Amino acid sequence: MNEEIRPSAAITGIGTELSGASGVAEFWIALRSARPGVRALQDGAFEKLPNPLGAVVDRRRPVDLLPGIEPRFAKSYSDEILLTMAAMEQARQNAGLSPGELDPQRIGIAASSSRGPLQWWSDNSPNGLRTRPGRADALLSLPGAPASLFAVYAGIQGQVSTLSSACVGGHQAIGWAAGQIAAGSADAMIVVGHEFPLVPDLLHAYNALGVLSSRVSEPETAMRPYSLDRDGFALGEGAVALVLENPEHAKRRGARIYATVLGQRSENEAAHATSMDATGTSMAGLVTRLLARHEVAPADLSYVCGHASSTGLNDRTESRMMAHLFTGRPRSRWAPLGGNKPVFGHTLGASGIVNAAACALMTYHQELAPTRMVGAVDPDCDHDHVAEGPRRIEVRKTLSLSFALGSQSSALLMGVPS
Repeated sequence: MNEEIRPSAAITGIGTELSGASGVAEFWIALRSARPGVRALQDGAFEKLPNPLGAVVDRRRPVDLLPGIEPRFAKSYSDEILLTMAAMEQARQNAGLSPGELDPQRIGIAASSSRGPLQWWSDNSPNGLRTRPGRADALLSLPGAPASLFAVYAGIQGQVSTLSSACVGGHQAIGWAAGQIAAGSADAMIVVGHEFPLVPDLLHAYNALGVLSSRVSEPETAMRPYSLDRDGFALGEGAVALVLENPEHAKRRGARIYATVLGQRSENEAAHATSMDATGTSMAGLVTRLLARHEVAPADLSYVCGHASSTGLNDRTESRMMAHLFTGRPRSRWAPLGGNKPVFGHTLGASGIVNAAACALMTYHQELAPTRMVGAVDPDCDHDHVAEGPRRIEVRKTLSLSFALGSQSSALLMGVPS
C-alpha cells in the first residue's frame, strides 16, 4: 500500500450514514457548520463506564434507502450491515450510476473497518451464543459482510475486499481502489468505511489507553482538537462511501466530479505499537515523499485535513509535521490544518474516508469547513485551523492525514478536477 497512484481517479459519488448526517447534503451541512455530533450514551449498558460518550447514528431501519431489498434480508441483516449498505447505495445513486449501466465485472468494492461487526460479537460472545446460531451467523459475523452483501444486492462482480488496518485502513482502501482503476482492472470502485464501535467492552479498552474524553457533562464540546485543554476523543459510529471512477469514463457519461484522487501513501514507523514519532519527522517524510512523487510542493496545498483526535500527542505531532513540511515559511503562510472529529466522532477504520469525503466537498464547493474548537489554542498548535467558520477560498489540492495503532501512518492527496 506504499505505492502512490499516478493517474487520478475521479470521485463522482458520496453517501453517508453518520451521526447527524444521512446523505451527502446533510453531511455537508454538518461539516460546514461544525455541528457537534457527540452525545452522552444513555443506554443502561454504558452506565458503568466513566466516560459514556459517542457520536451515534440514527438507528432507524434504513430499508427505505435500499430499494428492492428482499424482506427476508431486511429482517435478518443487522443495523450495522443495513446502514453500511445504505451508504453505498446513496453513493451509487449520487454518482448517477443506474443499475446495469456498468459491466458488472468492471466495478468492485474496497472496504475498511477496524473492528468489524462488534455488536454481533458483543451480543453473542460474553457467555456463548445467546441463542442457537443460525445458518446466516457465519456470514453476518464477518468483517467483510457489508461489502459482500452489497455486492450481491447490487450485482457487482468485480473484486470485493475489506481491509482492517485500524485508522489508516480508509486511506488504504481508497489507494487500492484507485490503483484498480489506474491499472485498467475496473471502470469504477465503491469505497466504503464502516465502524460501529459503541459497545461497552471496546469503550473500556480505549478508556484504559487514556485517550477518551471525560467531559460527560458537556458532550457537545468534549472533543477539542488543537486546544490547550483537550482531554481526548469520543468514538463515532456509522458508514461513509465514495464512488471512484476512471476520469475519462466519468466525463463521457457527463458525471459530476467532486474531486480527484492524486495519490496515497502508507508507511509503518516500526516504532511504538500505540504511539507515533512525536517529533513529526516521520510523518513529514511520508508526506514529502508523496508530494514529490506527484510533483506537488507544500505551498500548493490549500488545506490539510488532520487526524485531529484531540489527544496531545496526535495534535502536537501533526503541528510539528507541518513545521517540518513548511520549513522556512512563516506560520501565516502554512496551509490551514483542520479536522472533523468533533462533528462525527472518531470513526476509526472509516475516519480516512470521512476525511476524503470532506476534502472532496470542500474542493467541489471551494470552501473550507471549520474546525470546532473550544478555549485557548495549544501553543504548540498555534496556527490556522479555520476556527472562525466556513471560509471561501480557491481549493486546489488537499491532504488528509491518518495515524493508527500499530505504528502506522498514511496520507492521501486529492485535487480539483482537471
